[in-house]
Amino acid sequence: MRIALNTTALLGPLTGIGQYVHHLAMELAKLDEHELHCYTGYTWSKTPPNPSTAKINSWAGKIRRRIPFGYDLSRMVQVKGFKRGPSVLDIYHEPNYLALPFNGKTVVTVHDFSWLHYPQYHPKARIKAMERYFYQAVNQASHLLTDSEYVRQEVIKYLSMPADKVTAIPLGLESDCRPRSIDECQSTLIRQDLNYKEYFLVVGTLEPRKNLVTILQAYQNLSPLIRRRYPLIIVGMTGWGDNPFSDRFATLFDAGQVRYLGYLPRQELLEVMAAARGLLYPSVYEGFGLPPLEAMGCGVIPVVSEASSLPEVVDDVGIRLMAEDTDAWTQTMERLSVDSELLGPEYSARLLGRASQFSWQKCALATMGVYQKVLETP
Repeated sequence: MRIALNTTALLGPLTGIGQYVHHLAMELAKLDEHELHCYTGYTWSKTPPNPSTAKINSWAGKIRRRIPFGYDLSRMVQVKGFKRGPSVLDIYHEPNYLALPFNGKTVVTVHDFSWLHYPQYHPKARIKAMERYFYQAVNQASHLLTDSEYVRQEVIKYLSMPADKVTAIPLGLESDCRPRSIDECQSTLIRQDLNYKEYFLVVGTLEPRKNLVTILQAYQNLSPLIRRRYPLIIVGMTGWGDNPFSDRFATLFDAGQVRYLGYLPRQELLEVMAAARGLLYPSVYEGFGLPPLEAMGCGVIPVVSEASSLPEVVDDVGIRLMAEDTDAWTQTMERLSVDSELLGPEYSARLLGRASQFSWQKCALATMGVYQKVLETP
């Protein structure tokens, strides 16, 4: 089987979709009986590209945001490069919504419908691009993939797709997501001025959908004693929209009780995650939610919003709260600060047991099964 996989999402720091594309490509490349061709924005390769720095992605992003019709221009360049690919391909997989024109069998991954449900949480240019190209991709697709059953049901409902043409394939967990002792994390903790198991962690791109303001307000409502003992650490790329670090939280930043570390290299992020007391993930909508899964793999309890697919990921081992219930988030942080059972070996075993049900190998094999099904269908 000759597979075309669009790996353009690897041209910058890896967020959720980038992690998906990276690990899927690496696992598909291990299947020797198949031939993988990776398209990365402008060039083709039989070897999955290593995730790069942000340079190319930032350049492309600036074009899309600052130049009129920037998305259209970027897409024209990508379409031109895609046409220079191998002359014979059996199937094309677009892992990031907007499939490029292809005359053969096409599989498209639809990660979520946040742009449809919450257009106010996205830049206007992104919404216009989705409205212009997404439905073209759906019409082109022989089969659609989702990361969760929740989004699969949304696809069937909102796109009127036959159920047998939509498959939910959960994302995976890399082997580096594992519990770590204080000694294993020490160099990173010293560099970031953190103490082992003595901080709350938030991971995610800074954009309105991630609902960071709720966490900041909930944290502000904690007693000064808890805030001094357990700072709130925020990790992630700057996204778009209003600055969540408004003046009303300035005293928390000035006191060092809330700290923004920005985007961290992967290994450093996993060490910071493994050393956290708990992961706070208040997003109002997610198609899957990798950070909560990664937290479980690190033996760290995830506290997630009772929204979209997140309960599907953490099941009954995570703490689930209403996304904008500030009091509930405050009370849960208070509980995390005193309840040692949530950090104990029995609870850690439950977290690891849940996390072990997810792997990138399973994800890739299930995806390959869909490819085969599509090619066998007239």
